[in-house]
Amino acid sequence: MGLLRTGINTIGAIGLSLMGGGAAVMGGLRYLLRAIFDAANQGFANGQVLDTVAEGVQDGQLTVVEVDGTLAIVSNECAFTAQGTPAWGDLGLVGEALGGGGFTKVLGRGLIVTFNLSTWEEMGIGWHTAAAVTDPDNMPYAVQANATDGRLDLEGGTQIWSGLALNTDHKWIIVLGGYNATGEAWYTGQPTANYVYGASHYFYDGVNWNLAWRDKADNTTPLYAIASMLDGVGTVELPSGIPTADLSAVLQPVVDDTFTDANGTSLDAHVKEVGGAWTEQVGDWDIQGNKANPSGVDGQVDRATMDAAESDVLLRVTCNVGQSVTSDKLGLILRWSDVNNYWFVWLEEIGDFLRLHEVNGGVTTLRAHVAATVNQNTAYDVVAIMDGQDFTAFLDGGNRVAYGSAALNETETEMGLRSKQSGAITNNNQFDNFHVHARRSAIYDATLNAV
Repeated sequence: MGLLRTGINTIGAIGLSLMGGGAAVMGGLRYLLRAIFDAANQGFANGQVLDTVAEGVQDGQLTVVEVDGTLAIVSNECAFTAQGTPAWGDLGLVGEALGGGGFTKVLGRGLIVTFNLSTWEEMGIGWHTAAAVTDPDNMPYAVQANATDGRLDLEGGTQIWSGLALNTDHKWIIVLGGYNATGEAWYTGQPTANYVYGASHYFYDGVNWNLAWRDKADNTTPLYAIASMLDGVGTVELPSGIPTADLSAVLQPVVDDTFTDANGTSLDAHVKEVGGAWTEQVGDWDIQGNKANPSGVDGQVDRATMDAAESDVLLRVTCNVGQSVTSDKLGLILRWSDVNNYWFVWLEEIGDFLRLHEVNGGVTTLRAHVAATVNQNTAYDVVAIMDGQDFTAFLDGGNRVAYGSAALNETETEMGLRSKQSGAITNNNQFDNFHVHARRSAIYDATLNAV
């Protein structure tokens, strides 16, 4: 399913776990919110505040919303039923600090959720700006079980995972922060207070933690932990809640380049914030206005690459089409081995498309494409995710292309930039904020398994 791992787990009875920052201590960890629902079977009432162990909550508090459908502790899990007349906002839980109030947004604060669906229909969990159960689309950071069996979407409906199973526990963590106000990614050594924009999603497949998505927008604080149910049936528990543990280690990129340098600096002489040197494969590249600037030679396909040391990655870059001519295009190079063998994501202003191409033995083949508005001199956020033979690309977190048989260069780790311009060139295509994050990492496993 594109970049989406298939055949892993399911949401059957929905079990939810919320994790974050810390009041009480258990096993050396402190929690701001923790609800494992290990308590006698019992029903709840609309508006009831759960803040005792006897009600299933160890730390912090949960407020019950039960206008339609039911929430109850059944066999040490919080079970929920489908609503009779489904409406977002009529069934769910609001997680807050003990006594009420949200959780301060800080770099590395995590929300851990374990969910299990017996009927795969819509429900979601996430961080919200208000103490209210709502449609996950209204939350800044959320994941939602789509009506399509086994599929998970972001807030806003972008598909990021599939192949999950019914009646199976699934664990998901949303870690806050990772970007600053201008979209630059945090890396070790940067001041944490400046990098509280965005959030990252991680999914446990039973063996490893996988980076599912990174969001770079919004720095609203405080935030609330929300579980919102519509017509799904399952169980929800918050065993890890919101720990105080700093999870920012999982946000570290393997490559980070803001292209900050003096105008005219050759790209292959430029030093990244994180990662090794660039190689100018075709064309003369330099830095202009703290952006990567291709040569812009009429009709030439300029290419520059660097070694990410990982083949399975989430790669993000800001792209800007320089001018309006029929053959202006730019995008990302993926898994490059040489000029005749690699993949690329192509953003085209004329025709308005996001495309995924394979170059095999010098022959270029279109593998997937989607219509997408592309305007001149406009910054676009392009994301590509590579996972084995699954490729997925997104434009501004929405328009999505996917291809599931990317066998060429499957273990290659060279990634980069590609640009083509023709005609009377007045403004070059340009690139900014090039970030690469591993899809899986020993650091993810060590950090997230600890909570």
